[in-house]
Amino acid sequence: MCRRAYFAVLCLSGSCCLAVNQPAFSAPGEGDGKRAELRQRAVQNFDKNGNGQLDPDEKEAAKEAMQKRREQGGGKGQGGQGARDQERRRKLLEKFDRDGDGRLNETERASAKETRAKRER
Repeated sequence: MCRRAYFAVLCLSGSCCLAVNQPAFSAPGEGDGKRAELRQRAVQNFDKNGNGQLDPDEKEAAKEAMQKRREQGGGKGQGGQGARDQERRRKLLEKFDRDGDGRLNETERASAKETRAKRER
């Protein structure tokens, strides 16, 4: 019993040490990579009051602009690859949607992944 209690205290203290050494929680999109780049671009384009972050009304304007781009077929990236994504999705559904419900269920998705893996080899 004493060993179990000692082990539990040791595990908890180790977990606490790990948590303390982690950087503070960052907002979604901060940090490295493409997400940070997209967030920075959104702040540049929609931060009307210049405070360096998107306020709720600025976020709403950004969402509306993104939705409008998607509806016009220019959904992703600067090159407007949204139309290509829609075409790709249509082809995937055409090829793998066995039950015709307009979605890929787990079995259909697994089949698509398997086909892709074979193609990449």
